[in-house]
Amino acid sequence: MTEDLLLDIGSAFDWITPIIALIQDFRYGPPADFGIPSGAGWGRGDIKRLLKKYGVRVWGLMLTIDGEMLMFSVPASKAKWVYYLLQREGVPLLYSPVENT
Repeated sequence: MTEDLLLDIGSAFDWITPIIALIQDFRYGPPADFGIPSGAGWGRGDIKRLLKKYGVRVWGLMLTIDGEMLMFSVPASKAKWVYYLLQREGVPLLYSPVENT
């Protein structure tokens, strides 16, 4: 089993992660939330490594209840930069706070 599959199974009963993400929202300032398809080939670790490589803090990496979308937060001040990085790497977005211009 892959790391993401094990996390997916465990997250079905997880109520702690959303609470921690909410606390991190307050701690790290106003968040910008992104969502990508969970089956797009980009796991939690992939997103975290990509953004960390460019100095962007990322938190709240969790699946929606139906398991169809991976959601995560970044500082709102970095939203445009994150949008650019995700687009450049070909990460499909389901949700982004940045207008597609």
